[in-house]
Amino acid sequence: MGSSCGAGNGYDTFWVSTRVRKPQLLEYGEGDLIDKRATNVQDLLMKESEEFQQLFRRHREFDERLSTLTEKLLLSEDEKVEEVTLKKKKLAIKDRMAVMMRSH
Repeated sequence: MGSSCGAGNGYDTFWVSTRVRKPQLLEYGEGDLIDKRATNVQDLLMKESEEFQQLFRRHREFDERLSTLTEKLLLSEDEKVEEVTLKKKKLAIKDRMAVMMRSH
């Protein structure tokens, strides 16, 4: 993982998650045009769509909570359930955002 497209735009991209704190885009290669278009659409939706902004913020909140849980050595049963629930919710949000990006 290396340079990220859209750096400095005030928010992080969401579609390529890594085990580091902030999600990152893949390095440029054959998919350059797709990555650039996805970033442009995401930028546009972040400016124009309140729903997309809310989804983005919620996705980030879930990601931050999951990071906190991941840092723990042992999870309680409640935390294990929370972790699974957050992953499912985060994925549902990501799917909704992807639908919005494809239809834009």
